[in-house]
Amino acid sequence: MSLIASRLFVGLLLLLILQQANADELSSLSDHALRVRIAGNWEAGSLMTGGKLVLQNDGTIHGAFPVIGGGRKLKVLVSGAWKVENGKLFAAESLSSGQQIRTVYEILALTTETMIIRNDTTDRVSILTRK
Repeated sequence: MSLIASRLFVGLLLLLILQQANADELSSLSDHALRVRIAGNWEAGSLMTGGKLVLQNDGTIHGAFPVIGGGRKLKVLVSGAWKVENGKLFAAESLSSGQQIRTVYEILALTTETMIIRNDTTDRVSILTRK
């Protein structure tokens, strides 16, 4: 097995362990407790590497994500609102392009340093780390 495949396997295994260990605790938390844990500064991993996202205590959200396309590197700015309801993260965002997006995320894992969420529409999983 190559070094890259080996690291990927170990990373996925750790992700599954974290998710399983965290699932029972998450289901016992109230929406308010989840909201308190989620509020803060996050950096997005996976396809949004380098993106920064701030979920404020007052329910507002803002951030910036680099996008590379057509040989150009652009920065997409995000602003809007967020809430936790029935154990899910809801985000209503406006992009700098003027596009409006409403997304529901299942919270797969949440620790003091890491949040793993899954987009309910696309099934895309994002890993965010606290900054």
